[in-house]
Amino acid sequence: MSASASASADLHSSDRQILKETFANTDPSTHTSHWESLWSKSTTPWDRSGPSLALKDAILSKPSIFGPTPSSKDQSTTCRKRALVPGCGRGYDVLLLASLGYDTVGLDASKTAIAAAESLKSTLASKPDPAYAPPAEANITPGTATFLEADFFKTLPLPKNAEGKEETFDLIFDYTFLCALPPSLRPAWSARLHSLLTPKTGRLVCLEWPLHKPASEGGPPHGLTGELYGELLGKPGGEVEYDLDGVVVVGSNSEGGKGVEGGFERVERWMPERTHEAGKGKDFVSVWRRV
Repeated sequence: MSASASASADLHSSDRQILKETFANTDPSTHTSHWESLWSKSTTPWDRSGPSLALKDAILSKPSIFGPTPSSKDQSTTCRKRALVPGCGRGYDVLLLASLGYDTVGLDASKTAIAAAESLKSTLASKPDPAYAPPAEANITPGTATFLEADFFKTLPLPKNAEGKEETFDLIFDYTFLCALPPSLRPAWSARLHSLLTPKTGRLVCLEWPLHKPASEGGPPHGLTGELYGELLGKPGGEVEYDLDGVVVVGSNSEGGKGVEGGFERVERWMPERTHEAGKGKDFVSVWRRV
């Protein structure tokens, strides 16, 4: 997922009800059409009207985790890093990552969302917004921003490597994507991330939201916890168990699980100083790498 400022503090009860009713008792295979229907009606209460400052601050302030960003002075010797934003919506974070030097791909299953992202890209090209811009002293050469109407769980319509396999990404950003998925798709989410992230040096960045919402209330957005991220990413593709309130059972995706051994390792987790209004004082950023 990716409303106006009036709804920025959190989803209003009416918005929550619309989302819940839209997806109640529906097969996950039909969800793409439901998201497109919401976009076509301009019913997008998850939209934040701007990029993630938590993501921007993380990349600019933690070079020990993310490495240096390409700059104009070393452009000829620095390989351009690639980033992916699944469920990119209007593309705010795709355009942010591009401004920070990444060649970035934004995916969304909604054609209306992709059209909105392309429109924003054109708008920013003629009228730059400082929210996206890195500090001038960083001397960063912008990367590219590409938007694709595509299913995250299927092979992406992008060039393959020399072995005919999908190219991996140096950075993947998840925000309002995991929480939009039904719990049954969470193992597939973690397995797909594992296949798309470059081993060792790649970084998965999760802006964890909504951590304040009880899982028992359902969704989307579904309430998440830091422990849930750990269970899903520790052994990608493995099934996890939940208690009667829908809270993950810690350790349920371990012995006897079917997930990928040596999955993701958490590099760091912190509460960001700046984030969207909906998550202030509640959001956490977690960064992961493939073991």
